[in-house]
Amino acid sequence: MSSISTLEEFGTTRAFGAAATRSEGVTKWIERTSSIPPGVAWAVNAGIWFADMETFREAEDEALVVGSYSAKLDEHRLILSKLIARGERLLLSAKQITVPADFSLFSANDVRSAVASLHTTLRCQHGPKTHPKVDSEISKLFDVEKSGV
Repeated sequence: MSSISTLEEFGTTRAFGAAATRSEGVTKWIERTSSIPPGVAWAVNAGIWFADMETFREAEDEALVVGSYSAKLDEHRLILSKLIARGERLLLSAKQITVPADFSLFSANDVRSAVASLHTTLRCQHGPKTHPKVDSEISKLFDVEKSGV
């Protein structure tokens, strides 16, 4: 099974898959390094995650512009899921440690909001598109006899 690692494979030149995979090794190393205080490790990992998320969002935009987005929805879902998992891991670890308030550019609430945004993207782009009841109501709007108009 192959997976994309760059937007070049996605149809553009910007890194896409790398946004969710390249820095995973760095964040795991930071978490394992005992000489880095947990709050500092969290802050660094949050910064890396936000940078990865920004790269992902830019890659989405570029893929839409060049017309390659729809052809790579499976890879999009995979990468999006990885970013969500990393964000959820940050949220869990934020509950277990003390993040120095003046050290990090990001708070746990910032991460929570960003994760919610990623979840919304996942639901909207990859979730169910219609529901039978919604379909029925929409059909009534376009059928004058059924709608009573």
